[in-house]
Amino acid sequence: EIPIPQMNGLVSIKRSFVLASYLISAFCLLMAGTPHLAAAQPAPISERDSIALVRQSRVEIVRFTGEWQAAWMESEATRRDLELPRTNGAADRRMYAEAIKWDRTIRAHCHLDTRDEAFAANAPSYLLDAPWKFGRLANGTAAALCPWWSPKFYSVRATEDIEFDSGIGGAWRQSVANARQKLTTTLGAAAAQLPGDSLLQRQFVRFLIDGASLDAALAAARACPIRNAWCIELVGLVHYRRGEFGSADSAFRAASRLRRVETRCANSSLRFLLPSDERERLVNIPCAHQLEIETRRWWLATPLFAAQANERELEQRAREIIFSLHTDVEVDERFDVRPPYVASMRQLLLRYGWPSYFNWMGKGNESSHESYLSRRASVMKVPYFGPEYSRDRLELLPNARVVSSPFTTVEADWRLVTVDQHNDAAWWPLEHFRSRELQGNLDWLQHVSLRRRDSVVLAVAASRADSGVERLSIDSATGYLISTSGPMSVRTLARATTSDGIVRLHATIGELPSLISVELLYALTTNALPIGFRTRFGISPPEPLNRLPIQSFDISQPSFVNSDVVAKPNGASEWVEQMLPSTNFSPSQSKVGIVWESYGITDHDTTTIVLSVSRSDGRSVLERLGTIVGMHADPHGLLTMSWVDTNSPRSIAGAGDVPIQVHSVALNFRDLAPGAYLLQVTMRRPNGSEVSSKRAFRVVQ
Repeated sequence: EIPIPQMNGLVSIKRSFVLASYLISAFCLLMAGTPHLAAAQPAPISERDSIALVRQSRVEIVRFTGEWQAAWMESEATRRDLELPRTNGAADRRMYAEAIKWDRTIRAHCHLDTRDEAFAANAPSYLLDAPWKFGRLANGTAAALCPWWSPKFYSVRATEDIEFDSGIGGAWRQSVANARQKLTTTLGAAAAQLPGDSLLQRQFVRFLIDGASLDAALAAARACPIRNAWCIELVGLVHYRRGEFGSADSAFRAASRLRRVETRCANSSLRFLLPSDERERLVNIPCAHQLEIETRRWWLATPLFAAQANERELEQRAREIIFSLHTDVEVDERFDVRPPYVASMRQLLLRYGWPSYFNWMGKGNESSHESYLSRRASVMKVPYFGPEYSRDRLELLPNARVVSSPFTTVEADWRLVTVDQHNDAAWWPLEHFRSRELQGNLDWLQHVSLRRRDSVVLAVAASRADSGVERLSIDSATGYLISTSGPMSVRTLARATTSDGIVRLHATIGELPSLISVELLYALTTNALPIGFRTRFGISPPEPLNRLPIQSFDISQPSFVNSDVVAKPNGASEWVEQMLPSTNFSPSQSKVGIVWESYGITDHDTTTIVLSVSRSDGRSVLERLGTIVGMHADPHGLLTMSWVDTNSPRSIAGAGDVPIQVHSVALNFRDLAPGAYLLQVTMRRPNGSEVSSKRAFRVVQ
């Protein structure tokens, strides 16, 4: 007789097994070399016993979640006096604390104040499209959930999205850990009795994850019958929580292949992340087309193409699974998942993920809520809390314009922002997530396309404005130049290590339009995952020189380089490695080099070269006394410099039939007032034909 552990003394189930069956099973396992013990399961129990086992497991789960919530409420009540922020004066401190308290109170069930009740009568039970910060109480239900950013100067005391019990303090946390350990022991024994039961297997893995027992969770997920898609999804979820993104991606894709196309469409949460008009179009098209659009959006939402997998898509798959795990039973630690409450929970978790912190204002405030709702015949549901998110979230899903035309985008279309870069009211995205890999932008970028006989070379220089990451313990930093033209076409064109945080790379690119991603990944000694920064832009490469009409000529875009590069280098690689990542210049950085290439001009041609500088913001170029050395002001407000080049540099060796020359000049910009400018280079032949190219730059204080 093998006793099943008693579940808090409520039930004890005993089964008799034939010893021979265990010996035969063990022998077969040894002979087959099976890595998991899941195959050595007891004989199936009766249907009556299995029903009782599942029912009792549900009772134990609900009991534990009640204990967890009670411990959390006690912890919140204890820390209530610790949440007042520090400011310069006591009066300011009190006023700011009251503002936070009131703001959090009204977010507990999505209403601002009594003046908004006229709106409430017609409001939906959860707000799909309106900014949630300004959500209202829905008539007839208190189910709406309003996500809120933790106050800017308020220290978030919990990170439940990372460590589930972090909102519980003191001795209560250990008590909860002990209770969860008993629950997982019970669920593990029950799951062994019914290995094909989805509730037992899924809840066993869920509570192991919540208890940070990820090794045990992975073993439990692998012991699940692999023929089921939901079993493979559990494996993927654990890998994702462990930071093993490559393995998580493989598992999620394997699970998806086991599902019918119609099921994949029905279960997709992408529609929750889109504006209402796009969502309506998406759900009204054939399923196969929906999946194509979804694939395209996740491709463009990829945080880092140089990383193992698409972390943003993995995060969404994990949210879908976590939501389903928390709805297997009628109530969990946080939410009542019966209608109408489940709709708000679903929206919150699929859009934003699990909150960092749940604010609760205490039992006194709860009584106030009860009184308010009873006067409006609203459904009661305690506790009333406000889900809050840390301020380091990123919005990565591209808008419709970027999705429709990614190859015409510019760097600004891909710039990442967080709530701290806006005021709270200005940035309430449809979706966001906290990335463990992508940390921010490569703020500065300069790139240029250089034409060759049969190809085009793309050269880039990029860096961060703030190099604060250097304060961390870094093993190495690697820069990547990546080109992608579709979900199945992602190519690393070049990569190189860097010690100064500047990515300088060049490589041959294809002729077709593509999206370029420049990425810098730091390998940290304290973290298994690298952290990265990026910038992106679309490109339509110029034609190779073998298509340049006979007797025609052209020039590349001028590039800013270190001032030392003024000796007319013989090859492109000698100056692209000196490109400046930033086109912002300060008065102290007055002298820079300018380099460009000409195509079709021979060593013996005579050309006139004109450099001009103009304001691109509509203001006068001459706001200071004096002019740039060697440049003259004309009546149109331009600063110009011109000369006749009778001794052109020698062509780049091996360039083919069309001559390629590298031109360079050093300029001093110290007399320019702060503002936006445009540098233009023009080359003119004696017959009057000319070509020109431009580069924007800025003078900063």
